[in-house]
Amino acid sequence: MSGRFSPHAPNAVSWNLRYGWHPVNLLTWELAYTGATDEMTVARTEDATLATLLETGLKADIFGRRAPITPIVAAGVGYGAFTAGQRDLATLTVPLAAGLEGRAKHLLLGTRVTWRPTFFDKVAFSELGADSWMWTADIGTRF
Repeated sequence: MSGRFSPHAPNAVSWNLRYGWHPVNLLTWELAYTGATDEMTVARTEDATLATLLETGLKADIFGRRAPITPIVAAGVGYGAFTAGQRDLATLTVPLAAGLEGRAKHLLLGTRVTWRPTFFDKVAFSELGADSWMWTADIGTRF
């Protein structure tokens, strides 16, 4: 999985863990952890930055959870921290996502693009601050 802190910032490697709870057929409440490190970390330079994002939000399955393939949209709110090279331990994130999910019994496969505007950030990866986007391929299960 990869993304950038902003369109003009260095590439970053990211990882993501999500838990979803389905209170109704069309909606999933999600809790997510995302970590990221920029390419300067991989090159072991002094300016490396690590990101930690903790977020919650709602995901809507457009055709319902029981459809074999469905488009999804999601929105939420979260906390972001940036450490090491550029430091800011208190930012507000607003993840907005769109993608596709497919289901086969208990196996879930999907892809999504997430844009994450970030507020109250004091980091300067580019003129957009700590705003980021990421494209992920997801595999999971439901029980």
